[in-house]
Amino acid sequence: MAMIDNRSINRRILLIVALVSSVALPASAAHPRAVRPSSPWSLFLRSDAKILWIGAHPDDETLIAPLLGASCVENRAQCSLIVFTAGEAGTCGLPSGCSPNLGEVRRRRRKLEDACAGPICDPGCVEQMIKAGVGGEVTLELGGKVDMPAMGLKGKPLKITGKVKAITDGQFVVTGPMATGVTIRMGRTAVLDTGKMQIVVSERRSEPFDLGVFTHCGIDPRRKKYVLIKSRQHFRAGFEPIAKHIVMCDGDGCTASDLKLFKYTRVKRPLYPFDLDMRLGRNEA
Repeated sequence: MAMIDNRSINRRILLIVALVSSVALPASAAHPRAVRPSSPWSLFLRSDAKILWIGAHPDDETLIAPLLGASCVENRAQCSLIVFTAGEAGTCGLPSGCSPNLGEVRRRRRKLEDACAGPICDPGCVEQMIKAGVGGEVTLELGGKVDMPAMGLKGKPLKITGKVKAITDGQFVVTGPMATGVTIRMGRTAVLDTGKMQIVVSERRSEPFDLGVFTHCGIDPRRKKYVLIKSRQHFRAGFEPIAKHIVMCDGDGCTASDLKLFKYTRVKRPLYPFDLDMRLGRNEA
């Protein structure tokens, strides 16, 4: 009669439960105080493990996640989560409660509000806001004034309505670590307040590497939930120190990261990264 290894069976059962239950990790489970040294999930977690949890049901993350979360902390595993629901059937852990349920609380939090954006270069919209004056309501066709025929793209302005919150000359002195003391001149500048977002619109283009693009016109980005800026790298000088998270977005246009979007007619091949399977060797004349 063959002997059965109970540890091996338990490991398989726990692994199956983890995959089928598809749980997600709540914030409280990641706290050191939530560690359970004897957690059974440790049977299949290693210190170099990479775990992806998928919450497919509305109660997954509050049902089993605390056990898995404790094991991730205990074993120093690299754990990520994807939640496919709002957790309507989950247990609310907020001291203030969740009305009418946890799912609705999360939906309200996901809305893009209490945000600022800019600077958007659009002289025509600036002129329109100046004519309306501070406090005046305007409807703008904002941005998207430049066509990109080489990519087959036409400009698409954004129709947006709001009130003029401020009008400035667009000048400020950089106080951040990059180009400290330099005077930036954005041209006449105005702020459009939509209620959920304040948008800085300027006559001239300006790289947003300093908080001054917002603070000079009365907006403190450090007090905003979201800050949207159009910058590829330099923004890190002024904005990375105040950011909790940074989400890089690859938009349409001539600064896109996907080189397949562009038609190159004078590129000598093979050339990386156009030819990913090319072999590196000695250059030949």
